[in-house]
Amino acid sequence: MNKNTIFKFLVAIVFLVQGVFANTLYINAKVFTGDKDKLYVDTFLVKDKKFKFIGKKNEALKFTNKDTKIIDLQGKRVIPALYDSHLHPIGAGTDLLFKCNFPQTSSIKEIQVKMRKCVSKAPKGSWITGVRWGAELLDKVHYKYLDEVSKDHYLVLTDFSNHNAWVNSKVIEVSNIDEEAIIKYGELIGKDQNGKPNGLLKEDAQKLYRSIKPSHTSVEMDKALVAAKNILHSNGIIGIKDSYAYEPEINTYLRAEKNNSLNLRVGVVFGWKKEGESLEAKKQRLLKMKSLETPYIKTNFIKLSIDGIPPTKTAALIEPYLEKDHSHGNNFGILEFNQEELNKVVQWADENGFSVMTHSSGDMAVRQVLNAIEYTRDTNKNSKLQHELAHACMVHTNDIKRFRELNAVANFSPFFWFPSPIHDGMKMLFGEKRANAYCATKTLIDEKTKPTYGTDWPVVEAVNPFTALESFVTRKDPYGRRGNETVWKEEAVSIEKALEMYTINGAIALGIENESGTISKGKTADFIVLNQDIFTINPDSIGDTKVELTVFDGKTIYKKQGNKK
Repeated sequence: MNKNTIFKFLVAIVFLVQGVFANTLYINAKVFTGDKDKLYVDTFLVKDKKFKFIGKKNEALKFTNKDTKIIDLQGKRVIPALYDSHLHPIGAGTDLLFKCNFPQTSSIKEIQVKMRKCVSKAPKGSWITGVRWGAELLDKVHYKYLDEVSKDHYLVLTDFSNHNAWVNSKVIEVSNIDEEAIIKYGELIGKDQNGKPNGLLKEDAQKLYRSIKPSHTSVEMDKALVAAKNILHSNGIIGIKDSYAYEPEINTYLRAEKNNSLNLRVGVVFGWKKEGESLEAKKQRLLKMKSLETPYIKTNFIKLSIDGIPPTKTAALIEPYLEKDHSHGNNFGILEFNQEELNKVVQWADENGFSVMTHSSGDMAVRQVLNAIEYTRDTNKNSKLQHELAHACMVHTNDIKRFRELNAVANFSPFFWFPSPIHDGMKMLFGEKRANAYCATKTLIDEKTKPTYGTDWPVVEAVNPFTALESFVTRKDPYGRRGNETVWKEEAVSIEKALEMYTINGAIALGIENESGTISKGKTADFIVLNQDIFTINPDSIGDTKVELTVFDGKTIYKKQGNKK
């Protein structure tokens, strides 16, 4: 066979394969399209990566020919493929592949057991990162417990939120965590009864070790992305916002797209903070990163950290935290910006085409961000960019309507709107009234805003979207640990409204709502097939849902093992 014949043969194979994927009729399905003009259908046709027909089976025949492949879904539930609008997938992948993992519920002794196993496999002098200890250990961690594991390795254990780290004495020494550092960082460095560092580093104090800790190689990051993608696809997720990224992350995504292996719609949200960077250098870095946009990678996003987190009392509040006797104290948390500074940052970002995402846990942080957006709307006038507030579950009633007025959206993350040990902790920190008025999902939807869903994975241990979907509908613990107990049941939403956060609202947050987010004629064929009908089953079982098929751009990127369809 000569070269010309081989070439013709390969071309024929390519066209044959494209034909199979590009002209496929799916029939006998229960399709929730998300498209209000045609919300429920039973048949759809995929051709050239797009939905070419949406409707009833008997109407589809005129769109088919002898080359059309027909797949009978036998009554399976089909929904648009999902978006996770706040997560850290490469970080999740590196956790899985290169870090010492233990459950958030682990005790200090259990953590020591796990860390000893990891230390035994690593050469002396190496850095070992462990993840993720729980908030209940905040007042208990001490470097001595890690020194009992090893003084010959650099041990860094990050907590469930990634806002706090627990290190051994070797890290304290090499990071120069001394009296001068204590003066500079104050309460962000944990201290023992003698005023000496105890190995706890909160928030920005973590930069003391991060500046010297070795970074992951590009090869490791490529492997981490593959590991994360496999998990995302198996959960029906094809769109993401990587919500604190820098050059290594964008380069990892670009390499994957260049190799035709990305299979995701990605919003890269670049971190505003970078140690030692001037304001002008920061702006130039971000504008350079923005210029790297590709068809599958959107780069017009910036991430700002406005405050901390409730467990460390660094989330910024309008009313102060409670003391142990339930009286109001003097601690209002920490704001990273003053209002004037934040106004200028958001206004510059908006003016230069960046959509801002903020970490804003407390109601004072939320208010400050809304103030900055209001200033930006008044200054930039015609900008239609949507700005997003991550963790905006604690919102003062006076600020609810401002979301719609300012085209701002809340990004909700799991474990905050249903009964859990985390919510129990909120009650101790804020009191029942404030803790129970958490995550106003229904109210913000009724206000005609477009709230989004984001796990913040790996801050949460699993990226499974269906447990959170169940709790949106029930406001109960989807794992069944708290019976029929609910949190703010009046804020429960229908399955249809909940899915909007996972689908079309996620596409809007990426600025691609005309391309994806619903099963609509002309949009790219992104959809998933489920093993049960989440619209008709007992809502308490939604969390048990599994994805049988994930289709992205008209091609199958995940098929459940043993599924022949």
